[in-house]
Amino acid sequence: NTSSSSSSQQERMSLPAVSWAEETAAVRPMDIGVAAALLASTCMMMSLYYITNWPDPDIRRYAYQIINSTLSIFCAVLLFNSLTGLLDAAMDQELSPATELVPRMVWTFSWYVSLQVVLAWCSYQFAPESEKEEVATRVEAGHQESRDRVVVNLRTAGVLLAQLAGFTAINAFSSMQQLEWFAQSPMHAATVVPIAGVFCGVMSLVTEGLRDNLAMGDGQMDTLEEMW
Repeated sequence: NTSSSSSSQQERMSLPAVSWAEETAAVRPMDIGVAAALLASTCMMMSLYYITNWPDPDIRRYAYQIINSTLSIFCAVLLFNSLTGLLDAAMDQELSPATELVPRMVWTFSWYVSLQVVLAWCSYQFAPESEKEEVATRVEAGHQESRDRVVVNLRTAGVLLAQLAGFTAINAFSSMQQLEWFAQSPMHAATVVPIAGVFCGVMSLVTEGLRDNLAMGDGQMDTLEEMW
């Protein structure tokens, strides 16, 4: 009885070691990666709760700014991929690079126009004159809620649509690099970069000039037009 009990005890003591060895041998690198990603995401989420409740208001403000910018970029990427996928599905797959460049440039230009139209709408440029004057009066009088509403709408729409316009410009000028002359060498392809810079700069100057001319159409610029 003594020998049998000691042998069974030894077997019970050896079982966990054998089981642990088997489980360790069965661990795959993918399992380690998933576990590390889970731990990292948990730590990240807890860090966000910690830093957004920091005693210093400046730290809280900058934390929210970083979070908002990150969410905006991800939303813009998802929208860009979805809408570009629709554009690619609508176009013939057998188009030449030169023919394919035309709709992509029009696509980019349309997003620049959409950006300006949405910003004008957020700043009450399309609202009835009475409503626009009422909001402008409240903002000029220091009504914080009215001002915050306009500012938040302008920043949200401006950042999101500006990123979409930038992504579509990248997509369009990457198509330009597929043209025969630009595809000759890396140096030829690199010349697309200053062309894209000039295009974006000209579009920014033109749209800024249009906003100024429209805002000064009545000879004066009110608070909402300045915010626009």
